Amino acid sequence: SVGAVRSCPPGSTPNKPGPRNQARPPTGYVAMAFDRASARIVLLGRRGESGPTETWTFDVCTNVWTRMHPEEQPDHQAFGMLAYDAAANRTIFFSEETGRVWAYDLAADKWTESAKAAKVEGPVRLLYDPVSGDVVVLRLWMPLLMLGYDARTDGWQPIVQDRYPFGEDGRLHILLAYDASVDRLVGYRLGVVRLFDIRAGTWSSPGSPSPRFWYGGYFSTGGEIAYDEASQRTILFSAGIVIAYDAAADRWQTLYGKPTDDPLGGCA
Repeated sequence: SVGAVRSCPPGSTPNKPGPRNQARPPTGYVAMAFDRASARIVLLGRRGESGPTETWTFDVCTNVWTRMHPEEQPDHQAFGMLAYDAAANRTIFFSEETGRVWAYDLAADKWTESAKAAKVEGPVRLLYDPVSGDVVVLRLWMPLLMLGYDARTDGWQPIVQDRYPFGEDGRLHILLAYDASVDRLVGYRLGVVRLFDIRAGTWSSPGSPSPRFWYGGYFSTGGEIAYDEASQRTILFSAGIVIAYDAAADRWQTLYGKPTDDPLGGCA
């Protein structure tokens, strides 16, 4: 299980827009994760290049943004990712610039910095593995490196990989999500899909050809992919198209838009 989700209280209106003129978080380089215990999205970002870091939450039951005011918080520059850790009931932030980890307790409105930084340089992908209870960090620079972080013990452990699953070119475009239906990581890079078995440490290649579409701008952020528990599919978004991958059936479906090879199409 990836953790229980709190139900919306009676009288909630999750399908109605929130207040039109409500205060909103910064846009641009932000990181987000869904806190399942509170049914709120946690967002970390800053306004412009020199603005202070801001922590916000979004209540999916009322569609209302709230500015949080923790005493301390990570120095979120342009690079970093969030992942919700169900075992620790914390939202984890990993800084690509320092290798530092911060854990956010939404109920207490408190960020706590880890005492142990990871020796990981360069861009990463971040996700939660519900079987081990660890947050998985995949470095995209060579040599490829994967680590597991246990927020309950503040400990790191290597995750062995049998090979590098993608070609050298475009590795910064790698998207990664955990698929609970098959207990695999789904990796996607410019039309190439690989599945990773964390328990065995092996990458495999599905037989079904996958759609190829570009990510506009420079690189993907990692936020263009998510696992949909309701449909048990991995959802990808880019350049105006939304596609779904059913790993159990090895089947793709276009949900919205049309595939494009336009490199300027834009990304999420």
